[in-house]
Amino acid sequence: MPQPERTRGAAGEPETLERLRFPLARPGYTSRMAAGPKLPPSGFDELSAGEKVDYINALWAQVLVRPESIPVPDWHREIIAERLAEYRAGKAGRGRPWAEVRRDLQDELRKARG
Repeated sequence: MPQPERTRGAAGEPETLERLRFPLARPGYTSRMAAGPKLPPSGFDELSAGEKVDYINALWAQVLVRPESIPVPDWHREIIAERLAEYRAGKAGRGRPWAEVRRDLQDELRKARG
């Protein structure tokens, strides 16, 4: 399997996509939900898997009513700015076809499931 793609973090240190998948593990990250509602809500654990997915989809649909209200962490903006600057400077690598990316992600998922 190819090595994980390397990116630069806010401080210029190398990061792997694995680290970007788990932003809560980033140094200095503070969740805005720290004092939020009790998770999971009462009765959630008793729902079937399908009911849980329906519940989460309903919650997400409510969030998407006002997408501009979703906070974007500064480190997301920094990564976007870095990548846009690389693209504009002609230093960005070529993209990969979606079929290839999807196949690689499915391979990773199969390996993770064992």
